[in-house]
Amino acid sequence: MKDFQMPRVLLAMAASSVCFVSAIAQTDLLPSTVLMREQSQALYRDLNTMAKGEAPYDKAKAEAALAKLKDTSSRIVAAFPESSKGKTSPNGRYSASPKVWDNKDDFAMRAANMAKAVNGAKAGTLDELKSSYPAMNDACNACHETFRQRKS
Repeated sequence: MKDFQMPRVLLAMAASSVCFVSAIAQTDLLPSTVLMREQSQALYRDLNTMAKGEAPYDKAKAEAALAKLKDTSSRIVAAFPESSKGKTSPNGRYSASPKVWDNKDDFAMRAANMAKAVNGAKAGTLDELKSSYPAMNDACNACHETFRQRKS
């Protein structure tokens, strides 16, 4: 191998190793963590910043975030199977409280409230987003108050 090719080969090998390690680390995440991160991105990073005027309103981005929330909110209960009780994802600040499984009916009701708020929301204009956002945020927070706990 020529001398000038060796650094490229080593760089490619290093990049492949990093991607492989990242892929393995992602598989350690619980389905609930993946789902909640998707919801957080859509609700808090995308829609909240537009609703508060911290980011310019972008109709395509707002509608995509709302579509993501419609998808993820319909899968909340399924993301917390009994087999995940007591487990946590690495490097997360929060975990699911045992109350998720101990009071499954209340958890399912709150998840349904989130889905209802999201399905009734509109984001086609900034005014629609501003009027829809509080109900989605309130539904999200109502569940977190009871069913999410900060890791110590």
